[in-house]
Amino acid sequence: MAEHGKETTAFGMSAEGARMQGLIVGCLGYGLFLSWMWIVYFSNFAVSHAGMDAGHASQLRVIMLVALGISLPVLGICERFFVTRKGIVTSALASVALCPLASLAALAFPCECADQCPLFCQCAAMVVQEVSWALSGIGYAFLMVYWVWFLVALGKMTKHSIIIASTMVVSSAVFFSATLLLPAVSVAVHALLPVLSVLCSMFSHRRLAVTTEGIAIKKTMPSVASDSANAKLSKRTLTMTWFSGVALGFCGHTVTTSFYAVWADVLLSALFVVASLVMLFIVRRCGGYRYGDLLWLYVPIATFCLIPMCLVGGMGRAFFACVLVAALTAYSFADLDVLVKDMASAAPHITKVMAFGRIGNVAGLAVGWLVAGFAYGMESVVSDAFTVACLGLVLVLVAASTYVFRGSGFLASPTVIEKTADDRYERQCVLFAERYGLTERQLDVLRLLGRGRTATTIQDKLFISESTAKTHIYNIYQKVGIHTQRELMDLLDDTNPEAAEAQS
Repeated sequence: MAEHGKETTAFGMSAEGARMQGLIVGCLGYGLFLSWMWIVYFSNFAVSHAGMDAGHASQLRVIMLVALGISLPVLGICERFFVTRKGIVTSALASVALCPLASLAALAFPCECADQCPLFCQCAAMVVQEVSWALSGIGYAFLMVYWVWFLVALGKMTKHSIIIASTMVVSSAVFFSATLLLPAVSVAVHALLPVLSVLCSMFSHRRLAVTTEGIAIKKTMPSVASDSANAKLSKRTLTMTWFSGVALGFCGHTVTTSFYAVWADVLLSALFVVASLVMLFIVRRCGGYRYGDLLWLYVPIATFCLIPMCLVGGMGRAFFACVLVAALTAYSFADLDVLVKDMASAAPHITKVMAFGRIGNVAGLAVGWLVAGFAYGMESVVSDAFTVACLGLVLVLVAASTYVFRGSGFLASPTVIEKTADDRYERQCVLFAERYGLTERQLDVLRLLGRGRTATTIQDKLFISESTAKTHIYNIYQKVGIHTQRELMDLLDDTNPEAAEAQS
């Protein structure tokens, strides 16, 4: 239905309104997912409430990472099922059922003998904790696969970097709010986050599926597997996920074990809020972010934090680790941003790409966690063990950043991607839309119209009525001042994004 040139959806609102609602609720839901992840990795509330000491906390987190690492490839193999409606429902129910178990076990089965228990103690409470954390790791894999559709939707939007930055602000705010509550309440809230995340996803998908091309859930399993040539993450993304995982794992172990106290949770969550807000401000102000600038800032920050960690005691180490984790927010943002770029071109193999692509991140977390644990354990034998580990991590991070950001330069453009023909066409469309004041929905139509698609094809691609498609086409012609599709295609061909970028 179209009225006065505005598309109306089945929800009784304009397409732009439905899309905005979907984005806002989607940001909230994905932020809840990220906050649940951050609390799992860096919060002491659940394990301290369950009576765990630092060694057992590290043991439980490694168990979760192992379960997650095993589950991801299994889900990736079943990609054709998880793009169907039944697969989506299965992943949603599994994540809702399994993710909260680690928190619920802390509430219901605290360990009374943790101070006396050796690692891998077989008392009943510890066994329950180990099984619960493993099942939560499996649930985490399902939740990660479940949210893939949202990453695909973001990849189709021109300002996805701002949306990602907003999502990280939401996650940090939830993390900080949880740390200010009493421990038992905080654990209960943590258990609810996956449920609330899935509920937000359901609402968001209903809004975005009718306004964004290519994210509707299929009702049946595809009969023939599509070409999987592009069903992989770029080398830049894989490198970034691996090394950011190593850094986060190392610092996570330090935060949760070096000086085992609740103040570390409060400090870390507060710094995370500040770092996320700074990142959002930079992205909104600049319209993106510069890889070269991240490299310029990241290396001295990592060095500044890691070297003092070699020279101070437990409390000082935890403080500098919190600062470094907050600084790694920029790295995590870049990781998610390049992942979104890859996901936009990987469909219909999005489940496979997510599952296999994130194994590197999980492995990096486990390696970083184990290296930090080994360094702490060796300090009684080799006094410089932790110093060597910190300096080694500095070298690793510098090398990784140099590889990932090489060629971008200090004043690199906000988006560093390969200039393929499709990339150039997308930049042509965006520049054309900005020049003539087209709406985001009209930009969606322009992308297809410039390829010679008819109103009938646009109707099918964008899940709108033919009359609505014709209305969009008419409005585009009116704004541009033309009368035919041929004129539009000629003007689009004459649009030179390289010249515009050089002038800016």
